Amino acid sequence: MADNAVQAQPNGLGPQKQKALELHFSQVSYSLKGATKGSTPIINEACGVFKSGRLTAILGPSGAGKSTLLNALAGFKLQGVTGQFLLNGRPRDIMSFRKMSAYIAQNFVMLNLLTVEETLRVSTDLKMPSSTAAQEKQKIIDDIIDILQLQSCRRTLVKNLSGGEHKRLSIGIELVTNPPIMFFDEPTSGLDCVGSYQVICHLQRLAHDGRIVVCVVHQPGSRLFQLFDDVLVLAHGEVLYAGEQREMLPTFAQSGHICPQYYNPADFGIPGSVQSVLHHRTL
Repeated sequence: MADNAVQAQPNGLGPQKQKALELHFSQVSYSLKGATKGSTPIINEACGVFKSGRLTAILGPSGAGKSTLLNALAGFKLQGVTGQFLLNGRPRDIMSFRKMSAYIAQNFVMLNLLTVEETLRVSTDLKMPSSTAAQEKQKIIDDIIDILQLQSCRRTLVKNLSGGEHKRLSIGIELVTNPPIMFFDEPTSGLDCVGSYQVICHLQRLAHDGRIVVCVVHQPGSRLFQLFDDVLVLAHGEVLYAGEQREMLPTFAQSGHICPQYYNPADFGIPGSVQSVLHHRTL
């Protein structure tokens, strides 16, 4: 099933019907306060914009601040974060933003002795209004199973799922409320190239149905890299590039950093290959 196309989404959880969203962030900084040495900057004046209908990868070497930036963007890290966050031109209201967005952590904990369907049923019971009819909840569960191609493991215990199935189920748990904004911290962690490709294909489908989908990805292969619409590259907490994926290499080339033929563009974009900090471009 490595290269199977991701199935179209059923009507219940299909394309977003609300107006398109744009999440702008500017001058976002975060410093870690030490006991003796003052503050250590983790994120330094990061800027960019994420748009509905586009899948964005946050790239960078270990320690670049990728997950810290993702946490700040998702609203899960507030203390010590400075900068401006605008949603469709208006200041982000953190409580409303959390209700309309989903954050899927790298190590998503689930109950091992529940099946896939039972896990989704618990999620619908917890996340949906108590007035929601059982038939409607079941429709949501069925839609999610179809969207994420979990039919074959519908009655499989969580502890017996493959890595890819576990990742897809974690996505499904957050899809229950059909959020228009989704953040993922290393969704391909622990997966082989086949599982990674399948998961990113699903995220691409979710994005192209009208959602903002942003994920931290560690060293994606060139084939995986091509699935992203936009890229934000971090180094030492600073943005090297933020823009369309297809424009990243031409932008670096204009600054004299030409990617060698047959070199993975994602690896080239990570500092070490590109030595100087470039002025970032908005998406």
